[in-house]
Amino acid sequence: MRSSPLSPETMNTHPFIYQIYVDAFARGSSGRSPGRRRGGDLEGVIERLDHVASLGADAIWLTPIFASTSDHGYNITDYFRVDPRLANDETPGAAEDLFGDLVESAHRRGIAILLDLPLNHCGHGYDLATTHPDRDVRIRPARTRQERGWSRDLKYFDADHEDTRRFLFDVARHWVERFGVDGYRYDYVHGIANPFWEALYTELREIRSDLFVVGEHWDDMGGPEANAADIASRFDGDEGPCFDTLFDFPFQAAAVESIAAGEPSGLVKILDYCDTVYPRPTCAMLDNHDTARVADWAGRNSFRTAVALKLLAAQTGPISVLYGTETGLAAGKLPKRAVDESSRVPMNWDSPDETLLELSRRVFALRRSAAALCEGRVERRAAIGSLYFEVKRAASGERIAVMLNFSDEDVPAGTEVGEILGQKFQSDDLSGGPPLDVRDGRLRAPVPSLGGGYFAL
Repeated sequence: MRSSPLSPETMNTHPFIYQIYVDAFARGSSGRSPGRRRGGDLEGVIERLDHVASLGADAIWLTPIFASTSDHGYNITDYFRVDPRLANDETPGAAEDLFGDLVESAHRRGIAILLDLPLNHCGHGYDLATTHPDRDVRIRPARTRQERGWSRDLKYFDADHEDTRRFLFDVARHWVERFGVDGYRYDYVHGIANPFWEALYTELREIRSDLFVVGEHWDDMGGPEANAADIASRFDGDEGPCFDTLFDFPFQAAAVESIAAGEPSGLVKILDYCDTVYPRPTCAMLDNHDTARVADWAGRNSFRTAVALKLLAAQTGPISVLYGTETGLAAGKLPKRAVDESSRVPMNWDSPDETLLELSRRVFALRRSAAALCEGRVERRAAIGSLYFEVKRAASGERIAVMLNFSDEDVPAGTEVGEILGQKFQSDDLSGGPPLDVRDGRLRAPVPSLGGGYFAL
């Protein structure tokens, strides 16, 4: 049994997860895979692992690689096979061998592999009775608004039925035991009650104590406070954890909308509320395959995207970065807050924003080296005009002030910031920007438009 290439402390507290939408990420140099829709395949992922490693990513989240009939892979037709369209060899078993090579190649670079695993549903084309005759796998009717909307493509497991539950547990065990994957991103955990997830978490930890699992619980039609409360209710069961963390959709929505508006007060309000309800850190993100890209929220302005990345890197706990965010990849469409699949565009390997890419590497390296950023406790958080502030303290005593200007206008010298930074303060920007100088509680120099960074206290 393989172990994670990362320390349990990193994976269970503050991993940097890089999300790859396999169909859109990279096509292998052999050019032999059939591909799904956009041509991305597993060989392409292997060949681009050095790019992921250069960002300092701790783990890769792969969207579903199982056999399916779609480009996204969520309508699975066989949980125990890798989609042959993602392989460069049609020989039976070649896709599984290639995936094994991917896991080994990632591990050699110190990168863990997380599989996107939908256990609430599968595709209508999955002939469960024929493929798994030893299991009495049962299907239930759609129960929620989302499920009814997806019913044309999906069918839903009765996870309360013992044999069905055992089948789903065996699916999760298989990829850990055979290939040594390091954890899972569970899709749409809202569809199955907490006792299932708690029991699965416990069973998998008996196989590998260092596994990492993150759940997706998103109500894209509800308000952020209600969604945050729902997320908080999903962390734990009656006797133990259900997930190590869950994705923070309230942060995501508030962050991109505040970045777009150039004004952070709404973000501060949501984060202050979330601090009161979350039992432990969530996984912050700016976008994923179901949302508009942060570059589109930023108006395809790389300086504004840079502010968003600095904000993300300063969040305590795990963070997730969608492929291409670091290179300024945009869909070129007006973003919307609800489900937005425009993000699933091919990676811009031929035209990356090199300046943004270099900043991304620098910021993520800072996050890794500064405990106050990745695992610190927030002592103070505030918005002063277009300035966003956080003061964070690590258990070691290290303290860092985060100051970001969300506006495309300078914040003038003389602006009162004493309530956050005190009456006298001077520090260089750890991320490479201008130093910060405060006297008598006021800025001594302007904060540049879309500027700011991290300052040691």
